[in-house]
Amino acid sequence: MLGKNLTNYLFHPPHGKMSKFIFQNSKCVLSNFSFSQAIFKTERMFCRIFTNCRVVLLILLVILNADKTSFGAALVLDESMQHSYLAPYIEILDDPDHQWTIHDVIKPPLNSQFQKVENTHSVNRGLTDSTLWLRFTLIDRTSPDFSGFILNFNRPPVINIEFYSPDPESSGWKIQYAGDIKIDSKSGPKRMLFFPLSVKKNEPVECYLHVSTNYTPLFLPLTVSAIDTH
Repeated sequence: MLGKNLTNYLFHPPHGKMSKFIFQNSKCVLSNFSFSQAIFKTERMFCRIFTNCRVVLLILLVILNADKTSFGAALVLDESMQHSYLAPYIEILDDPDHQWTIHDVIKPPLNSQFQKVENTHSVNRGLTDSTLWLRFTLIDRTSPDFSGFILNFNRPPVINIEFYSPDPESSGWKIQYAGDIKIDSKSGPKRMLFFPLSVKKNEPVECYLHVSTNYTPLFLPLTVSAIDTH
């Protein structure tokens, strides 16, 4: 009996007030369903917008940090630059026992122990007999026919300075020693305390200076200058 009444109700819905009540509630349900769908679509739209904004922000961060490396800011060499202090881009590692090599300082744990230089114009450590490792990064954005740059020391009172830069041909290190460069002058040939900077173009290149003293004041007014202005 119950099954028969239910069947009649389903296939022959009642008329009058009950029918009107069911119809009105059905419209309400459908209206709520449509509203929920609209909310769901709006949420999806905002999620896509938010995701796209995150991608744009990440791209901007990459662009803004293009001249930075894992160790800090890089000095960009371009043709508009005539002269720049190197100290703001340098980090220092003290080697009090004079025992570390370039292969030691580029690997953990020593590569994470470098400290920023406090002075913006020079490296000044006072009286010391430590060996120092100086690390900095260059990005050469000059054209192939540009005359180039030099790293100048202005004759500091130190015993030995070595400049390490990556050697693309050997996948090792190219080593230059202070005093190796000779130039002609009115008083005859003399040795200059500077290094020509020749690094791979358009990418960060990490370089090192190895500085030894004999308990003398260590003062390095390091500068980078374009060759045609030196």
